[in-house]
Amino acid sequence: MKKIFTVSIISLSLVCLLTGCSSKKTLTCTISEDTNSMLSMSQTVNAVFSGSKVTNLNQNIKMTVKDEYTSYIDQMADGVRNQYADIKDKSGVEFDVKVTDNVIDTTLNAELAKLDDETKNKLKITNYDSVNYEDAKKELEELGYTCK
Repeated sequence: MKKIFTVSIISLSLVCLLTGCSSKKTLTCTISEDTNSMLSMSQTVNAVFSGSKVTNLNQNIKMTVKDEYTSYIDQMADGVRNQYADIKDKSGVEFDVKVTDNVIDTTLNAELAKLDDETKNKLKITNYDSVNYEDAKKELEELGYTCK
C-alpha cells in the first residue's frame, strides 16, 4: 500500500512540474491498475494552468478493496489519513478520505500559490515550473497514464 502512495506522490510531483502557454488550460491524466491481491486503484490527476503556470492540482485516488479484505478498510483509510495528517490543515490544501462500501476515496486539492515550503516538500512539488506541458504529459504517458 505504501508503494501506491509513493507512486501517487511521484505522479502528483510530475504533474506539478508542468507549465503551459494558454490563458486557461487543464491537463487530465488517469491510470488504473490491479495493484495486488488486496485492492485495485484508479487515479485521476488534474493540473490547472493560468497562463504559463500551474495554479492548482487536484488528485483523486479510488482504491477498491477486494471482498476478503474489507474488514481492514478502516485501517487502510486511517493509514492514508495519517500519511497526510501534517498538511491537512495547511493553507492551500484540501484533503479528504471517504470510505463507502469497499472503496477508499481520497481527494487532494492544492492551490500552489498558497503552499508553504514545508507543504511543497511533503507533496514533492518544489520544482513545478521547470518542465513544459507537453514534456510532462509525455512523461506521465510513459508511466502508464492516459492524458487528455
